[in-house]
Amino acid sequence: MREYLQAFLQAFEYPQECVVSLLSDYEKVQTNAEFSLLVGEYGEKGTACDFDNALRTLPSIAERAGIHSCSAVMLYYLCLTKRWKELCLQKGIDEAVWENTAKDLRYKVLECKAIYGIWGTFVGSWFIRFFRLERFALGRLQFEWERLGFSYSKNGVELSADEWVLNVHIPRAGTPLTRDSVEAAYAAAIPFFAKHFGLQIRAFVCSSWLLFPRHTQMLKKGSNILGFMADYDLVKVGEYADYTELWRLFDCKVQGEPIDSLPCDSSLRRAYIALMKRGENTGYGKGIYVYKQ
Repeated sequence: MREYLQAFLQAFEYPQECVVSLLSDYEKVQTNAEFSLLVGEYGEKGTACDFDNALRTLPSIAERAGIHSCSAVMLYYLCLTKRWKELCLQKGIDEAVWENTAKDLRYKVLECKAIYGIWGTFVGSWFIRFFRLERFALGRLQFEWERLGFSYSKNGVELSADEWVLNVHIPRAGTPLTRDSVEAAYAAAIPFFAKHFGLQIRAFVCSSWLLFPRHTQMLKKGSNILGFMADYDLVKVGEYADYTELWRLFDCKVQGEPIDSLPCDSSLRRAYIALMKRGENTGYGKGIYVYKQ
């Protein structure tokens, strides 16, 4: 397994410091029989694996091994990636889709290092739907199916609460959220979920800070975020009580930090710094995009 992990980390271009750290932690945890059983369960049960139990158990395994729990959780998922790929291929899913989806582990490792200084992940439950073959990255966006959960009616379109829709996530891929990349992702998602899961999708839903309505005042015309927002009919908006959620933008614990110490190397970051200096709240939006090919 160590050789596989090293090859995986190098193939997906993890920083060398990260590779060394995770492999060192793996040497400490791999002798733990309980850790091996958790990894082996996915090999045996696949998508029926009890991920919740694994996430409850891993902190105590990490403590006994002398490594951080965030690192243990990431190592657990990394050890599952070989079987995960096999399950995807068995379902006829293109290897390129799996590779694009698997990049999310790297995104989360980099986030954990930036926020907490640890090569690992602090969002272990986030990965479950990937490994259950329920969430996939198709181009620039990630998609997972769910019931809409409420009725929707507008411009002659009627969606029931039981309608299957695709929930959209925007990963920290390090590439611009361009109009072309977004449209290509939507166009790829509809036939993908029809082919592999028999879902006839008419609409996308998204709940994200990127859909914060005040962006229309904060950002310049032509902004990629404004272009993304334009597709969605907002059905819910809200504000956060503090600035905790802004770690997603600034790659650090924003709450309690001096505003002037925050990185200001992009127009979006500068816009949010100005918002905070005005004492205004940040927020989010939830929207529906009825897709028309």
